[in-house]
Amino acid sequence: MKTPFVTLLSWIILLISVAVPVSGQDKVEQLEAQIRQLQDQLRVLEQEVKSLRSHSESAPQASSTPEKKPSAVNFSERGLSVESGGGDVRMNIRGYFQADNRTYLGDGRLDGTDTFLLRRIRPVLELTVFKDFEFRLMPDFAGDSATLFDAYFNWRILPEVQILAGKVKSPTGLERLQSATALMFPERGLPTSIVPNRDIGAELHGNLLDDRLEYALGIFNGTQDSSSVVTDVDDGKDTAARVFARPFSSTPLKGLGVGVAGTYGNHEGTPSRYRTTGQQTFFRFAAGTVNDGRLWRLSPQAYYYYGPLGLLAEWAVSFQRLRNGEVRGDIRNHAWQVMGSWVLTGEENSYRGIRPRRNLNPSEGAWGAFEVVARAGRLVIDKDAFPIFASPAGNSDRALNLGIGLNWYPNRSVRFSADYEVNKLSRGLPNEHTLFNRVQFAF
Repeated sequence: MKTPFVTLLSWIILLISVAVPVSGQDKVEQLEAQIRQLQDQLRVLEQEVKSLRSHSESAPQASSTPEKKPSAVNFSERGLSVESGGGDVRMNIRGYFQADNRTYLGDGRLDGTDTFLLRRIRPVLELTVFKDFEFRLMPDFAGDSATLFDAYFNWRILPEVQILAGKVKSPTGLERLQSATALMFPERGLPTSIVPNRDIGAELHGNLLDDRLEYALGIFNGTQDSSSVVTDVDDGKDTAARVFARPFSSTPLKGLGVGVAGTYGNHEGTPSRYRTTGQQTFFRFAAGTVNDGRLWRLSPQAYYYYGPLGLLAEWAVSFQRLRNGEVRGDIRNHAWQVMGSWVLTGEENSYRGIRPRRNLNPSEGAWGAFEVVARAGRLVIDKDAFPIFASPAGNSDRALNLGIGLNWYPNRSVRFSADYEVNKLSRGLPNEHTLFNRVQFAF
């Protein structure tokens, strides 16, 4: 097919040939030579036009929609991460495993058995959709049956304003809120026996003033001391609140945090027993004793981290209204603890755990990180609990906990712990001496 340009040239040639009079043979031959020259030029132009068309048809067409990036998959010491091409969906798969050995020393013991056990086996699934909507699911397979520990949705409207709903740790105890992989000791201390574990409800929370102040305010089904809610047994609900401040932005006070938390609600059902750090029961309420209304808790708390030094302290009180038969009464149990750690290899200490500066590599003289830890704590049962709500026989009204230990971190994912603790009990119960050993793998 000829282009308009080629057609126009043909008409020009035709007009020239018609307009020139035939006056001589020389004139005719000259015009014929010019026509042949123009025809050759036309053929060259036609070839160039065809070449330009061919290149134009093979070139990629511009699109009004942006090209999507391929999905990204990354596996590191922090777990498996999968992100959609546009970044709208991100999934993290993590988890941790803890295998323990508990040895109860001496002949005088409660009911503990020297044993190996799987303390925690917890895969963690985290899903973020459109950057602001988060979901977390964490079961535990260490017991006789699977238990659901975390299952919640969080809407990050702003860093300062977030809404959470589901099953989550109650915003109360400082050591309870710390990850199980970052604890100084294998088992949490005595104040954790006074505060709730996990509960189901809704919570407003956020971080203010460049993360120097965090707050949480929620309403939950309500659960007993140290317990996680499974089934809601009454119509009452717990209000839980916590404020925690890190007021300083420069060293040496940058690592100081102070706060207070508490819960308030009405409870029914059987109150919890209390255990030593060796997980043996040293106090249980008498048969027929139940909660009968108001239950509130208060927990001032603080930590301080500076270089290799780490300190954590908290105090907790649990006020319960009880009933046994026709007898009613109020009791107030309280507990405190102070813990300290020092990283011998000089790494930074923190509430979120320790990361070795150099991973284990004996050929290069690298041995990971080593940490020494110490703890002292005490739990006191209200004397008014005896003899109506608890039997004086077989129960201790106080426990004094003392412990020391050594933690080795060959790398960020692996930890070995060896700890010795004693719990001194009253009312004729034997003291508990426990040797803990733990292997932890977390990713």
